[in-house]
Amino acid sequence: MNQHELVYDKTVRVRQYLHKVDETYDKVKSMGEKPDFFEVVEPFVNEVHRCVDEWNQLAKEWVHSHRPKNLYGQQIDAATENMKEVCVQAFDPKTSLRRFKHHIHSVQYVLEKLSAEIKNRAD
Repeated sequence: MNQHELVYDKTVRVRQYLHKVDETYDKVKSMGEKPDFFEVVEPFVNEVHRCVDEWNQLAKEWVHSHRPKNLYGQQIDAATENMKEVCVQAFDPKTSLRRFKHHIHSVQYVLEKLSAEIKNRAD
């Protein structure tokens, strides 16, 4: 698997987690109660953090070596931090809808931009 495929596959995985986080937030918000921390929250958050940390390293290396227009290492770091925040906040029904969705869209933008740049280079 080459660098493009590796980064692309990991980006797709992070996008899947982001979608799951968004769905979790909607479900928790509608139910109005927090799920069990040790049974549900902690294992999921740890899984997401591992994946996002791996993605961060691969994505920053790819951005550094290919220098896509309007995509920088700082955006990868910001998306990583936002993703780590929202995966925890999704389980709290008191989390602000506006702030949560803003972070989701911010991460989504970086993931989509990176995916598009990788596809353009692979063609």
